[in-house]
Amino acid sequence: MQHWTDRDRENKLFFCQVEALETLIFLTEAAEKVGDNWIKTWLGEVNAASNPGLNRIAMKMATGTGKTVVMAMLIAWHALNKIANPKDSRFSDTFLVVTPGITIRDRLKVEGDSHQIWRVWRIRSGEHREYK
Repeated sequence: MQHWTDRDRENKLFFCQVEALETLIFLTEAAEKVGDNWIKTWLGEVNAASNPGLNRIAMKMATGTGKTVVMAMLIAWHALNKIANPKDSRFSDTFLVVTPGITIRDRLKVEGDSHQIWRVWRIRSGEHREYK
């Protein structure tokens, strides 16, 4: 979060992007620790009822608020946490991104010539840029 909320960032994030990310990180890392077990329990029940074995969480954000950037930050956060804690089942190193068209898909490319979202929005800090 320090990297993404740095006041000296060239491309500052919208408050709603930061809040979306903070909410998802809270649900993953802190909710149970601070007594908000009902959230994780309810999400687990809903996920188990609709698609067992596939944990899904969604954020509702308006058009133009930077959902693609939030998705990229979440992927980076998950991947870096999985690298640091390989046995922690809360994190993943495998991602399936389904996009509504080639525009969003092209923004998220990691390989090849198109590193737009990763470079322009500085999703990964300097020390983590070698991870792909």
